[in-house]
Amino acid sequence: MAQIDLQADLSSKVPVDPAHEQARDILAQWRAHTLAVEEKPEAVLENAVRIAEVFKVLSDPTRVHIIQVLIRDGESCVRDLAEHVEMSQSSVSHHLRILRHFRLVRSRRQGREVLYTPDDSHVESLLRLCLDHLRE
Repeated sequence: MAQIDLQADLSSKVPVDPAHEQARDILAQWRAHTLAVEEKPEAVLENAVRIAEVFKVLSDPTRVHIIQVLIRDGESCVRDLAEHVEMSQSSVSHHLRILRHFRLVRSRRQGREVLYTPDDSHVESLLRLCLDHLRE
């Protein structure tokens, strides 16, 4: 008795939805990535190290305060940040360089000034999650 290939039979009669195909491809890629990460313990360790480094950067209250001012006030220059955190401009610049290295803040030049802002919404979310955790 001949075997019937139901998948081939159905695919020839059912129209293919491009959005459905794209979603299936994305899911397949995610599964492949998840399996690859699970198989490579060094990748898990590398992520753990990177996360720990970000928390080390945020372990300095001055840096957290600088980020909070940027979230509250938006773009600010070193001079304004120094006034808010009551530190010298050189100290604030040092902290901003570290925050920029870890992509917690970004900068852009406007004339002679450099303006700083949180890198993206994840920075604010991270601080908000920490506050929520402390309040529980």
